Amino acid sequence: MEGPNSTGQPGPVLQDSVVGGSLHTGNIIHNHYHVTQTTTSVSPSLAKAAKQIADEPERRPAIYVNPSGNPLGSEDRNLVLAYVFCICLGYLGAHRFYLGHIGMGVLYVFTFGIFGLGWFIDFFILPDLVHARNQRSHPP
Repeated sequence: MEGPNSTGQPGPVLQDSVVGGSLHTGNIIHNHYHVTQTTTSVSPSLAKAAKQIADEPERRPAIYVNPSGNPLGSEDRNLVLAYVFCICLGYLGAHRFYLGHIGMGVLYVFTFGIFGLGWFIDFFILPDLVHARNQRSHPP
C-alpha cells in the first residue's frame, strides 16, 4: 500500500480482484490485489467549517487554583453546620475536618474525640474555631 504522494493526493488503493470481479489484469502487486487510483474531494462548505474550527481558539473551562493550598477551598464556614457536625459526629472529628484541621480530625477518629474530653471542649470553643478558619481564608 502506498500513502499520499508529495502533491497531497492519496496514493493508489488496493482492490480485491475476487470481490471486484476482474481477472488478474493491470498492475498486480500481490496475489489477488490490484492497484486502482482514487481521488477524494472535499466540499467547499466542509473545508470552510474545518478552517473555522482550526482558527477558533480552544475553549476550556476556567480551573480555580487555590493559592493557599487549602484543599477545602476559600469559602466561609458556617457555624450552624459546624455545630451539626460537632453534635452528630464530633467524636469522629467531623467538625475538625470541616474546619480544615485534618491532623486533629485524625486524632479524634482514633481516640473518639480525645476520649470525649476534646469533643466536650470543642462544643464551647467552636465559634472561635469557625471565626479563626474564616479569617485564614480571607487574609488582609
